[in-house]
Amino acid sequence: MKCIPVWNRCNNKCLMCSNPPDYALTGRYSFSALRARVDRIAAAEREIYLTGGEPSLYPELFRLLGYLRKTHPRARILMDTNGRRFAYRGFAAGCAAFGNIEFQVSLCGHNAAAHDAVTLVPGSFRQTLAGLRNLLALKPAGAETEARFVLSGLSAGNLARVYALAREKLKGLKALVFIFLELEGHAGVNLKTAGLTYTAARPLVEKFFAGLKKPPFELKLYHFPLCVLPPELWKYAWRTLPKKEVAFPPGCARCAVRRYCLGVHRDYLKYFGAAEFKALRAAPRLETSSNFCHPITEVNGAGA
Repeated sequence: MKCIPVWNRCNNKCLMCSNPPDYALTGRYSFSALRARVDRIAAAEREIYLTGGEPSLYPELFRLLGYLRKTHPRARILMDTNGRRFAYRGFAAGCAAFGNIEFQVSLCGHNAAAHDAVTLVPGSFRQTLAGLRNLLALKPAGAETEARFVLSGLSAGNLARVYALAREKLKGLKALVFIFLELEGHAGVNLKTAGLTYTAARPLVEKFFAGLKKPPFELKLYHFPLCVLPPELWKYAWRTLPKKEVAFPPGCARCAVRRYCLGVHRDYLKYFGAAEFKALRAAPRLETSSNFCHPITEVNGAGA
């Protein structure tokens, strides 16, 4: 997968944002600069990921999507977005028309009070929900949509409520992703408000999955080292952090499942240390895949 930051601005002000806007950096987001980046991507690349800021705000987004589709006709385009601009049906349909595209929409809460308390923008929940519904309606046209919920000190207690909203109101969702926050950018600055430890998050995650009935969409856990989850949840764990942002505390060297583990975000260790992370002496019986990002597909038996 190749990642292209498309735009340096955003219409939300999320307290836990790991990649806050930098309004001083403008030249690198000109169409000619982005086109040059696209030209450096191998023709055989299967996935191209558009990020921000908020990529949907990029003034020449349709032109960029057209160029991507021309130069990489078989690549899947993925867009990381807060979903607000997709509340406009014409805009949503225009993006979906480029085909083979997936939208990954940040859903910060289960209602306006919870969501807008994170984004700091009144009305953002209403727009995001409308955007999600418009995108889901475009599934027959080849557009896929997943929702992403960041667990932070502001939001972790709403995990089950966000799932209920997605199950009841977002029919056709491809996946719901629970993401442990990255403690960089705004999240590091707002540590007292947005900060969260794995020790605090674990019982909330366990309680949610313990009461879970068969979901209508895929569930994923991002940014969770294996030792902070019970083995029965390892099949939900994905490795999605860049290698340069990941560290393994010294004790991890003797862990029986290190080869399958994400590791720990470096900034988490800076703020909270490594005491929470314990090497496992033995591994359960695992069913594994060749997918580096999702190496464990099932767990059988118990480890220690």
